[in-house]
Amino acid sequence: MTVTKELLYTYFSGQATPLQKQLIADWLKQPDHQELYFDWLEEWERRMPQYAPDTDTAVDRFRQRMDGLVLPLSTSGDELSSEPESAGRLWGRNWLQIAATLALVLGLLGFIVKDYLWYKTYATDYGQTYALTLPDGSAVMLNGHSSLRVPRFGFGESVRQVQLSGEAVFDVKHTVSSQRFVVQTLSNLEVEVLGTEFSVTTRPQGTQVALNRGKVKLHYQATDRQEHELVMKPGDWVALDQQGLLKRGSHKDAKQFAAWREQRFEFDNTPLQEVVTMLNETYGFTIKLADDRLATRTLTGTFRARTPDELLEALAQLLNLRIDRQHKTIVLSTPVTNL
Repeated sequence: MTVTKELLYTYFSGQATPLQKQLIADWLKQPDHQELYFDWLEEWERRMPQYAPDTDTAVDRFRQRMDGLVLPLSTSGDELSSEPESAGRLWGRNWLQIAATLALVLGLLGFIVKDYLWYKTYATDYGQTYALTLPDGSAVMLNGHSSLRVPRFGFGESVRQVQLSGEAVFDVKHTVSSQRFVVQTLSNLEVEVLGTEFSVTTRPQGTQVALNRGKVKLHYQATDRQEHELVMKPGDWVALDQQGLLKRGSHKDAKQFAAWREQRFEFDNTPLQEVVTMLNETYGFTIKLADDRLATRTLTGTFRARTPDELLEALAQLLNLRIDRQHKTIVLSTPVTNL
């Protein structure tokens, strides 16, 4: 990945990922890049209307409130200082702190307002799915407990960029200008699309991508903290954990990674702990295993369930597990047999 004007625009708007920020920092080490950086910053500020808080008015109002406070009298020896004098001294001592605090608060408010004006977020609750069509005609299906952040007024001229948290299936539409489509995740991984259908899951334990058709390029930061690229072909499956360890495999049908669209759940020698994690993160369960040895038990097969509770009951019957509901927590254990 190279530093382009579009990437810097993303950085200026506060939407850059940690991987992009590090890339820009390394790029700025060269003096000739610094001049280009400020040229593009000036261009971006002219194109993007910024929220400009009236700091002078805010400071005046804050000062009026400070002057109106009833302050405790200061005792020094046998003399008592008057209230106005104490207020004046307090104002002089705290002026820099007050100004700095106001600047921080107003700057944060400006960022929030600007973010709301320029971007829209689609979000699903636990167990909910949602289908949407992006401004370019691309189709997205969000799984439960997921969100997708997109530009409110359409994509730019050179890149279509969205930010995903959770799980989604993308069917990206090709444009006449072959405009790139980029999915940013919360981890150090980006999916650059070249017209394709694929699924992305980005959860706290890591990110995985399964490609059904077309071609995608992954930009990620590995365990060596260096940037790497990987081109995926149909049938490829890639997973990246929090430490940057990459796993790569193949699959017969990428739809198995998005079977939830059809109320199906497919497992292929999947550890029970991984199944429990999926249920917790997607459906809002709090499931625990009573015995650590249960975590390594594996599950293979396709299950159709209208609700996550039906899936849980099916898993318990198949693996001969006992389900105990304790308030909001579900405990899976091995039934005790009477001898």
